[in-house]
Amino acid sequence: MKKLTKLMLFLMAGASTVFVSCNKDDDENTDKSPTINFVGGSGYVDANVQLTVNDAFKVGITASSNATSSTKLVSFKVVRTANNTPVTVLDSTISTKTFGTWTGNFTAQSTATTENWTFTVTDADGESATATFTIQTVAAGPISTYTAKQAGAQSNSTLGSFIDLTGGNIYLSSAAVTNQANVDAVYFNGAGNATIGSVTDSEAKGIFSTLPFTTTNNQTTFVDLTSSMSTSQFDAITDDSGILNALGTPTATQISGLAVNSIVGFKTADGKYGLVKVTALTAGNTGSMTCTIKVQQ
Repeated sequence: MKKLTKLMLFLMAGASTVFVSCNKDDDENTDKSPTINFVGGSGYVDANVQLTVNDAFKVGITASSNATSSTKLVSFKVVRTANNTPVTVLDSTISTKTFGTWTGNFTAQSTATTENWTFTVTDADGESATATFTIQTVAAGPISTYTAKQAGAQSNSTLGSFIDLTGGNIYLSSAAVTNQANVDAVYFNGAGNATIGSVTDSEAKGIFSTLPFTTTNNQTTFVDLTSSMSTSQFDAITDDSGILNALGTPTATQISGLAVNSIVGFKTADGKYGLVKVTALTAGNTGSMTCTIKVQQ
């Protein structure tokens, strides 16, 4: 009986030892690093991006202690590295479990280069977390500006509907067929009234069904910038930096409901970015649009 009791005590001790050991292993394998995230949204850089030299931009950061350890964050560091030369932008001592939204305003490099940015938070236990992105800085390029260009709607017999956005030409139907490679957009009066669209847009193809483009169908995409760009901002653009900063990613095949002072951004099939500002408009199928075009050379 004594031997049995001793055996039971020995087994229980062994089980206790194994149990404690497993807990220790689990604890060692737990990720104790804090968290760090970029703030997204309009105006913020939160991923790899291309900017023009000297462009202004901002970055937002949120961070917090590890959910398990709750160890306070004690430092926040920002480093930008261009041409293999790291520059510490910020090295701040903090003492908090939750690092609320931090916003930094910066300027892109003054020369064309690739720059890596790192944002690091470290806690009192020496655990850290890092968020990164890369900025490719490019030189501002020249643009072409075409003023007082007139396009007619589908039933206008004197003004062409087919627009060469990069060359500033507007073609009547007969000329459009022989200049298919140059036609980037069409102007028409559609279901959404005054409209600029790609020759691949379904509504445009229906309206101009008697004019098939059999050789080239340039797919231009558009974005409505009327609410985000003023006419004075448009007028002030002298190189493609203002165009690229405003555009974002054009994805629409048409922009309808045009009016005087509407501003439309575009990307042509051959990758040229530009803007159209409506300066005059007469409604209807026989109406017309007068505009200014600014486009990358």
